Amino acid sequence: MKKRSKSNKNASRKANKASDKPASKPINKKIIAVIAGAVILISIAALCIFLSKEKSFSETLEELNVIDQENGMSLHDYDNGVSYLKFHPRFPKEINLNEYEGVIGDLEGVHELFHNLKEDTAAKLLVNARVALLDSEQHFRLATKTTKGLTADGFKCSERPYVEEASMNFNISVKQGRIAVEALSRMLDEYPEEAKQIDISKFWIKNLNKTYDELDDVNQRNINTIIYFCGKNGKDKTNDTNAIFNMTNA
Repeated sequence: MKKRSKSNKNASRKANKASDKPASKPINKKIIAVIAGAVILISIAALCIFLSKEKSFSETLEELNVIDQENGMSLHDYDNGVSYLKFHPRFPKEINLNEYEGVIGDLEGVHELFHNLKEDTAAKLLVNARVALLDSEQHFRLATKTTKGLTADGFKCSERPYVEEASMNFNISVKQGRIAVEALSRMLDEYPEEAKQIDISKFWIKNLNKTYDELDDVNQRNINTIIYFCGKNGKDKTNDTNAIFNMTNA
């Protein structure tokens, strides 16, 4: 039998030693998760810093002007209140009832999350007012979309659900309108230079607020009339649920 050479023996020993060494450990998954989490947090922090940069009033106006041009609307559509606008539609294209939510979303998007975190900036007050006014307009139109919800020209007690729905929408319209009035009043008081840029004054705001007082009165008369003639429980006092009352003779 042939003897193995020393070189072969050495090679064999080295191979055995190499095989005895433990395999390299895989990278710990927890470490990978921690690193990935740190990267994500840093990215989010950088994004927040970028987004939280306060948008200037002029930048806000530019964005609002783009939305206004796309929809043929303006802050001064409301010079005479939402009721005037209802019966004097925008020209050449009115906003359809099913389009309001989209346009409101566009206005809200002018100051998305992280933009203008300070609620009292002139830009934020203006955006809030524009959103509230458009919401007010939408609900006024919902309240008046059918004459069944209005008692001024006569009604049936069976139409009470329509009157109640109209009353709910009138209430929302008035509430949103007063939110807009409050925002614009603050803007005028705290940021007179910016208020000049959108051409509003104490008289203008007072007139707008008056239109909501009038609308609130209309709503109260509307719901009180149906209660007076048809009772609180919805039953007609005349025992004729189809009786029609003409308010000019009431």
